Formats: sequence, C-alpha cells, structure tokens
Amino acid sequence: MTGSPRILAGALFLLFGSQTARAQSDGAAAGTWAVEGGTFGGGSLLRFRSPSSAMVLGASVFLTRMDVSDFDPATGQLTSTSTTFTSSQLRLGFRHYGDSRNHIRHFSTLSAIVGYNSSGFPSQGALVLGGAGDVGAAYFFTPHVSMGGAGELSGTYEKSTASNGRNRFDVTFSGVRLLGTVYF
Repeated sequence: MTGSPRILAGALFLLFGSQTARAQSDGAAAGTWAVEGGTFGGGSLLRFRSPSSAMVLGASVFLTRMDVSDFDPATGQLTSTSTTFTSSQLRLGFRHYGDSRNHIRHFSTLSAIVGYNSSGFPSQGALVLGGAGDVGAAYFFTPHVSMGGAGELSGTYEKSTASNGRNRFDVTFSGVRLLGTVYF
C-alpha cells in the first residue's frame, strides 16, 4: 500500500470514527425513539426525554400448553388432560442511562406492571399488579444499534377472578435476558 491510500484510509477512519465516538458519548437525543426486544419474549418502545433518560412502554405475552396423560387402573385406559396457561403484561416506566465508556452504557429501569394470567384447567384467571426494576448494560455497535443484557427483579400481586381462587404475592428474579435495540 502506498502512502496516499494509507493517508486517505486514516482520514476516513478518523472522520467516521470520531462521528461514532461523539454520538456514543452524547447518547440518544431528546425525542429519539427506540424499539427493544429480547429473550423471554416481549418488547418495548422507548422515548428519550434526554440523552440519559427514557420513558418505556413494554408488553409481553407468554403462552404454554401442557398435555398430561394418566393411566386409569379401573378402566385400563389412558386419560389425557390439556392445560393452557397465558400470561400477558403491560409495563410503563422510566429508564436511566449512564455515560458511555468504550461504546458501553449501563442502565437501570423502574416500571409499573399490570397484566392478566389465565389457566385453562380448571378455568381460572388472575389480575396482576406490581412493579419491576432492572439493571443492565448495552454495547452500541453504532449510534442506532445496541445489544446488551439486563437482570430484572419484580414483585407482583395476583388477585384471582375465581370465587374459590387464591390471591398471592410473588417476588421473582427472571434471570439475565439478552436485549437488542434499534434507535431512530
């Protein structure tokens, strides 16, 4: 490689590299939107109020079906029972972002939760109210794309809709989920 192409390549790298670095340290501007999705289902819409804070609106739906076979010794037949469990939640909260260091920004989120759980055998449902907090970090590949992870702790109260149902309070650590986010 001769001297001129090296100088041109170096100038282009400095030009685009400094643009990306400046965008990373500044963070998303007020009014920026983002869409986030991750493992364990669900997704969120973020609206930045400043480079360090965003409002978060999230939704998730979890559906599972369980088929159970049992042997009835009186008849000598197999019996089969199916149960479907559905959990849906909406979240509204605020996220705080820390300063960027080497394209990595840490964040924390506090949100309110409202939802509904339903199981099909016997048919029961529960209204879900609560709150959650998460702590995580994201690596910004560009000012418009990041990937990261977060751990969440939530506390929810489930009020049964069935007359013979039980109400309960749960505290759950859902583990660490991977997150992908696009900013626009």
